[in-house]
Parts: sequence; C-alpha cells; structure tokens
Amino acid sequence: MRQLFFIIFLLLIPSVFAEEGSIKLLALSELSDGSQRGVVTDLSLEINSGRERVFLETFPLTKITTQISMRFAEQIACRELDVDCSGYDFFYTIRALQGLVGGPSAGAAATVLTAALLSGVDVDSSMTITGTINSGGLIGPVGGIKYKIDAAVQNGLKTVLIPRGSRLWREKNASLDLVEYGANHNISVVEVATFGEAFGLMTGRKLEKEDGDLVIADKYRERMKLVAEDICSRAENAADEIRATVVNETRAQAFLNISDSAKSAFDRGEYYTAASFCFRTNLLVKQLGIASRKPSRSAVVKQIRDAENSLDGFVGNMSGRKLNSITDVQTFMAVNERLVEAKDGLLNALKSLNRSVDSANYVAYADERFRSAVAWSNFFGSDDRRFDVGQLRLKESCMDKIAEAEERYSYVKSIIPLKLADTRKELDRAYADLSNGTFILCLHRASKAKASSDVILSVVGVDESQLDGVLDLKLDVAKKEIIRSQKRGIFPIIGYSYYEYAKSLRDADKSSALLFAEYALELTNLDIYFGSRKQLFLLSEDSWSLFVFGALLGMIVVHIYDRFNLARLRKLKRKE
Repeated sequence: MRQLFFIIFLLLIPSVFAEEGSIKLLALSELSDGSQRGVVTDLSLEINSGRERVFLETFPLTKITTQISMRFAEQIACRELDVDCSGYDFFYTIRALQGLVGGPSAGAAATVLTAALLSGVDVDSSMTITGTINSGGLIGPVGGIKYKIDAAVQNGLKTVLIPRGSRLWREKNASLDLVEYGANHNISVVEVATFGEAFGLMTGRKLEKEDGDLVIADKYRERMKLVAEDICSRAENAADEIRATVVNETRAQAFLNISDSAKSAFDRGEYYTAASFCFRTNLLVKQLGIASRKPSRSAVVKQIRDAENSLDGFVGNMSGRKLNSITDVQTFMAVNERLVEAKDGLLNALKSLNRSVDSANYVAYADERFRSAVAWSNFFGSDDRRFDVGQLRLKESCMDKIAEAEERYSYVKSIIPLKLADTRKELDRAYADLSNGTFILCLHRASKAKASSDVILSVVGVDESQLDGVLDLKLDVAKKEIIRSQKRGIFPIIGYSYYEYAKSLRDADKSSALLFAEYALELTNLDIYFGSRKQLFLLSEDSWSLFVFGALLGMIVVHIYDRFNLARLRKLKRKE
C-alpha cells in the first residue's frame, strides 16, 4: 500500500509542472492616419501538461493569423528538437498597444521561445527577432523592419535578428543598409536564415547538426525507376521517327531537347526528373500525331468514353484502400492528383468537341496523367514507419494546413499588390476537398498553396543576383529535412522527388526550381501532423526543485502512513 501512495504521488507531480518564459516581440502598430510604426511588445508562453493544444491570448485582441502562426511555431519547435509535444498545452500571451498589426511575423520569435522552454534554456532579454517561420525552420521576410529596428532602439535592445536578404530597405526609390543603420544607432542588426542560427544566437546553445549524407532509399529508387521506365518506354522509339519526319520543326526540336534531358536524368539515376521529362515528350508526340491525323469528332468522342471507363474502374479500385504510413499518404497524394488532372482533361475535351484537334489534345493529356497515376500506385505498401493516418487525424491535418496556407496567402496579399489567382484557386479546391471528405488531397493542395505564397515572400526585395543564394539555401534545408526524416524511418517520396526536380531546374528555370524546392520543404515534414516523436520530460531547475519537494513530500506521506498503520496494529494486538 505504501508503494502505491508513493507511485500516485510521483504520478501527480508532472501535472503541476509548468514552464514559463517570455521574449521581446517586434511588431507594427497602425496609427489613425493609416501609417505604421514599430512597437516592442512581450510574447510570453506557459507550457503545461495537456493534449498539445495551442492557445493565444492578446491584449488587445489581434488578428486570427497570429493564432495560426503560434500553432505552426509550436510544431516547428517540436520538430526541430525532435520531441513529442503531444502531452503538453501551450499558452501564448501578447500584451501590446491598441492597433497591433497581426500576422505571421511573430513566428520566428515564437519558435525560438518555444524551443528555449522545451530545452530549459533562457533567451537573451537584450535580443529579439522578426521574421516568419517556415517549413524546415527557414526564417522568412516580413514588412516594416526599419520601423521595428527604431522601436528596438527606443526600448534599449542591443540586437535585432532579421531574415537573411532583408538588410536593404527600399523606400521612395532609395535604399538603406539596415545593418549600417543599426550600427549608427548603437544596435546590432544581424541577418539569419534558419531557426537553428537564431536559436544559437539568442540562447547561446547550438543545436545538434543533422550529420550524414542523403541516401536514397532502395525501395524508392527501385519503384521510381519502374515509374520512369513505364512513362519513358513510350517515348524511346519516337525520337528517330521525329527526326525522320518533321511535322512541325519547332515542336519537333522541343521534343528532342526534352527527350535528351530525360535520357540524361535517367542515366544519372534521377528517375522522377526523367519521368517528368518523359511525360512531356509523350504528350508532344501525341500532339504531333493528332496535328497530322486531324481526328474526327466521333473518333474523339469514342476516345473520351474509353478513357472515362478506364479511369472510373481504377478510381473504384482505389476507394477504401487502407493507409498505414506517411509513404502511403504521399502515394495517395501523387496518384489522386494525377487522377483529378486526368478527369479535368476529359472534361475540357468534352467542352471543346467542336474543335476536334483541341479536344483530342485534352484526351491525350488525360491519358498520360492516368498512366502516370497507375505507375505511381506501385508505391503503396512500402514498409516505413506506421503512423495514425485515420480519417480524424487526416481531417485535422487538412484543416491545420489550410489555416497555415490562408495565413500566408493573406500576408502576401497585405504587402504585395498581386492577385495570386492560382494560389486562391488551389486553396478553394482544398476547401472543396475538405467538404467532400477527401482529406489527403486537401492536405496536398493546401501544402502547395502555402508553398506558392512562401516562394513569393522569399524573393520579395531580392535582387536577381541573389536568387542563386536563396535557391541554394532552400535546397540545402530541404536536403537536411529529408535526412532528418530518414533517420526517423520515413523516406518522403514526394518531398524527395520535388527536391530532385528542383535541382535539375536550377540553371534552366530558377523560378520553377524555387517553387519545387518550396514544395519539397512543405511535403517533407508531413509527419509533424501525425505525431510520434521521442518523449520529453520537462524539468528545468524550478521543476527539479518541485520534483524533489514532491518526492520528499511523498516519502513523508509514506512515513506517516507507516506510523499510522503501526499504531493501528499495536491497538489491535492490545485488544486481542
């Protein structure tokens, strides 16, 4: 019985553990005339035992995007430290002046504070940081940095960390070097690219580096090679025919260029890249054939019906498939994305039946996307780590990612006069998937929508000469994220595929390379939405004191119980 008392006491102790801390936060405040000024506020955090809920309390109320930013900051901090935060609740509080501008610019600061409390270290109170926090721990650009530095100077701070690439402030056709500006005002302004850099500077503790090389998983290599062979086999014999019979010289040369790129990629073992190029060559071959044959309307209608039957049969076989791993989730994403695109192609074919050549081209596109979907389905059943990928968890992950994408989309819209029509369309489709219960497709669409916004933010104010540096940084972080996932028993098949493709486009098409690098980052760390990290037992110096006090109290209770039990036994003996 006394052991039971002691165990119960020890079990109760963690429920009263709490970690608390704060960080200075740079923000913007809107004035009555519509202008903005920088302000310094306090962001505090309390971590208690719980169920990984994230709460934000603000005085006064601020925008909902700030709440979303805190949620993502918590997820990134837990991933960067590789700890399981499912047993804790996170209570963030911002105390600020009226008119505080909300948004994701508090993300980097919130991530540093969260990681510091989880690690049991202090944040240097003379330092602060402004920047978004992005997948892979990248720190992204924010607005109003000069105003924020002014506020830091007025409040006696010594160091301000800003996102890399943000040191040149442009205002009224003039440029200002913010690092020099800070030095002239007795404050150090330092550019940082990643959470790890910021955390090391603000806490004095360097995180462990992700050592090791990126090793492509054997099963991925084998199955991706099969995908590439399946897609490329239909184009191998077409090159000689194209060279011999030039139907359209410009399109023929385009085909040959892409075909050569596919062969080179295949020979290098870059099978996703090869498959992507082969898809384009197959489509060009079909389009060249259609242009020469000029099929009749009735022939095209028959092609559409045959394609619909094949598509419907495959979709039926896909329904109800059991998913057990992140690889299964990513495979489902890849297959369904291609199936949806095939359906869209057939719909467009029906709409353009009066133009038989155009309609036939849409059928050709749909056929290639369908064949690609079938090839990708070979990835189902890969033996990697199992996660909870049930419908409820998938729905929650879909909603979380939509919220993150909306936050980033709104932020881009607030600082850049762009319509972002394609991003909005992708987000609207994600909402439709959420309503229809197709949560994996929703997660995929929302991830890509967020990546589209992030890639725009990452190049705001960046000179063309700096694009190589931005791209190299994203590729480097994506590579580290893939290595980290591998160490945890996951090979992110889509994340790696996009990473490989981004590298192949680096010199020829930097814009697309940046986008695919961003896709790689978003789709490599999907496991943060499905749990399963190592357990963390929060014990700072104060917590250790509480633990020791609880243990002593437990022993006292046990001692009192023993004395009481002994007295009771003696009393019983006297009665006997």
